Amino acid sequence: MDGEGIVEPAVALREMTLGEQVVEDYAAFRLTLRAHPMALLRHLL
Repeated sequence: MDGEGIVEPAVALREMTLGEQVVEDYAAFRLTLRAHPMALLRHLL
């Protein structure tokens, strides 16, 4: 098959912030076991 044996370099992804993790948890599972979303916004209120 075409493409067999192709070695691609590993990708180094940066670690997600807590806010990004919470957003992704809600998008995937509709809940999170991490911080409550308002805890991340409280300093803006």
